[in-house]
Amino acid sequence: MKIIALLPFKNEAWSLPSYLSTVTKVADEIIALNDSSTDAGPQLLRESGVTVLDFASNAEKVVDMSARRQTLLDAGRKAGGTHFIWLDADETFSADFISHARDTIALLTPGQKLTMRWVNAWKDTTHYLDDKKSPFGYIWKDFVVCDTPDASFSNQFLSEARTEGQHDTPLVLAEEKGVVLHWQFARWDVTEYKQARYRCHELIEGTRSARRINNTYSITLDSTSLSTKVLPELWVHTITLPDTETNDVNWYVVDIQKLFQTYSIEFFEPLQIWHIKDLHQLFLKKTGREPKVAMFPKWLIYLNKIKNKILHA
Repeated sequence: MKIIALLPFKNEAWSLPSYLSTVTKVADEIIALNDSSTDAGPQLLRESGVTVLDFASNAEKVVDMSARRQTLLDAGRKAGGTHFIWLDADETFSADFISHARDTIALLTPGQKLTMRWVNAWKDTTHYLDDKKSPFGYIWKDFVVCDTPDASFSNQFLSEARTEGQHDTPLVLAEEKGVVLHWQFARWDVTEYKQARYRCHELIEGTRSARRINNTYSITLDSTSLSTKVLPELWVHTITLPDTETNDVNWYVVDIQKLFQTYSIEFFEPLQIWHIKDLHQLFLKKTGREPKVAMFPKWLIYLNKIKNKILHA
């Protein structure tokens, strides 16, 4: 068994020390794919012994995450990997998982995936979202896979599969044995721009309407009604916490502004992104009016939720 962690990253220096603090204790090797980072992330990884590859994304119309993951998968296979860890750069294993991580991964059969609870730190590094009313509050994701030669990533620009191959009969890890901590929402201001950028790229891709995009991403909007808990010491006592004071929101802003220049700011008007003060002010300056966001009627959203509950009952 050779466990290789495969890591796509772009401007993630703020969270990489946290990622490395646990993944290096589990993986035999880490291969990372640098997506035109402008921060110290690539250097930090190389100094930590990580193999860093570069991904040429200049010709892309929209971000193609499946292509990035397939590039990493090919590199991992070339390096002799049999099992692959697919944590993102703003994620880390909880401390209580480390002691048995390799033994647990060794239980996977070819093509099988390890599914763990995905815990979202919420607005700081001391609390996490623990509310079943939110899709982010109580969820399991596949993070590790025992590879098979025929497995690959299907072509999907965003919201791509986390691991290669089919998702059949996974090994579901009880949360008492460890979780994956996700730090993105600990930096709330940066997260708002990141989610706005995702919305813009999905609209350009053209496979979903602005209404559907807004409905999907509405779960990332601020809500004070959601329940949070203090992150247990058992999860964090030996890991490095991310540097949430580093505010590198600028590259998201620059990318969004480039999209506005290329497609016009009015093209993105129906998106639910104008709650961000700077973007709202820019729209007013460019158009002289308030943006009109495309939303489904509340009654239709309510009925759809009821339908989904019935279908998944």
